[in-house]
Amino acid sequence: MLWIDSQSGEGICRRPLYRERGKIRWPAHVSLVMLALLVEVSGNAAADDRGALPPVSMRRLYGDELRAARNARNEADRRRAAYEEQYRTPVRKSVTEEAAFKEVVSAYLKVINIYEGTQFEAYASMRLAGAYQYRGETAKSIEQLSIVPRKFPGTKDASDAILSLASVHASLLNDPAGAVEWLKRIPAPPGAGEDGVVPPDKYDERHVQYISAQISLAEAEAKLGHMESARERFEELARRYPQHRSYFEGVQPVHLRPSQKDTVRDEAVRLLEEASPVETSAVEAEPTRVAERSAAPQETGDEGSPSCIPLLWPIMAAAVIALGVLVWYTRRRTARGNRNALPGSVDTTEKEESDERE
Repeated sequence: MLWIDSQSGEGICRRPLYRERGKIRWPAHVSLVMLALLVEVSGNAAADDRGALPPVSMRRLYGDELRAARNARNEADRRRAAYEEQYRTPVRKSVTEEAAFKEVVSAYLKVINIYEGTQFEAYASMRLAGAYQYRGETAKSIEQLSIVPRKFPGTKDASDAILSLASVHASLLNDPAGAVEWLKRIPAPPGAGEDGVVPPDKYDERHVQYISAQISLAEAEAKLGHMESARERFEELARRYPQHRSYFEGVQPVHLRPSQKDTVRDEAVRLLEEASPVETSAVEAEPTRVAERSAAPQETGDEGSPSCIPLLWPIMAAAVIALGVLVWYTRRRTARGNRNALPGSVDTTEKEESDERE
């Protein structure tokens, strides 16, 4: 049994490092160690469900270790190149092909296991994922690629792996929703000014990866039917990187480009912004007055002239009078016809005509 010294009210005393529980002796720190392990395992398992993780720094290699890592990486690449040269797509699996592919996998796993936490591990993981994809094992390729953004978040290799994962989901699996989930993990790199524009001196490869991710994200959203969101992403890219506006207009799909009407409107807005403040305020006030006139009750026309609504009253009154006269005359004729049709009745019209002849 191990003993340690502890300070108490009576002075320094010795107590056992192990606690006795029945016939089994438990170390006092076992519960804390187990709790820490459980937290770490649960955190790694839930890493895929989170968004962009905080960036980490990779372990650097120097001297002989760096040269050995380069040699191991190059050897693995040579084995993969020889395998793909001998077994072209579509790969026909056989005993010799299985053995050759196992050599490729073992070469990359050697780099991953020996140089863990370095850029060589991230590189070997992505190359191994490419080898699985070449062989048609998409599930293993996705599993291998997803290790990089989870283990090296915020790095260039993580962004490259996310772009590859998004391409697999969008192209091979026809799953644009999965591509959107991965692409949203690439955050906007720093360097933008107060107006949100990235100056040329702050532009680097991180911005190139971000632009590629946003373009792929807009295309995936367009496939999902979110046209407005995809169009806004292209507009935001053009605003953030004005030096590449023509490039964004070229790669933007036709159905996401603004119409001719929108182009004319944007040009008019730009010209208004370039005008003087006095002219701009006067031009902006005119639509307000027009809107107020259209919203007000139509009692009078423009320039204070009477509206056409009061003129309708005499016309309606005349129409009612004419209708009344027509009804009265019709009923009178009907009543006269009924009287003449009775037996023994004398046609007053014929009597009047005979009197006139006499």
